[in-house]
Amino acid sequence: MGKPKKGGGKRPPNHDMGPEHRFALAIRRADLIERIVVNLTWALAVVGGVYFAIYLPIKVTAGKTTTIQYLVSWLADFNVHVALAWSTAAACVWWGSRERKKRLQERAERDERIKQLETQLDPNRTSSNLTVDGHAVQREAKK
Repeated sequence: MGKPKKGGGKRPPNHDMGPEHRFALAIRRADLIERIVVNLTWALAVVGGVYFAIYLPIKVTAGKTTTIQYLVSWLADFNVHVALAWSTAAACVWWGSRERKKRLQERAERDERIKQLETQLDPNRTSSNLTVDGHAVQREAKK
């Protein structure tokens, strides 16, 4: 005879489970089916896109002089790699300045909230006279 299984043997049949457990299983099955359908749809879209955008045009235009050949030769003369490098650099500078502005704005909002909370704790508290970006505030000279 074989060894008995650990954990007591078989799982109870579905009719012995409570309605909450059966509902949870049904939800998990529905979620799994949804993920399979979504992934299959994306895979078919990618395969179809590659077929119609790359394979079919190459097959149809094989051996013919086409606009694509003129376009490729023009792009080769245009030095696309240089334009791509400059546009990437410009995009990175724009993104960096946008992120800095966003970070300073968030910092100002947090500093204002912290100032309110600290004033609640100690009403006699004075300011450090620094701006959000860490610069000292210029005071007017007393006359």
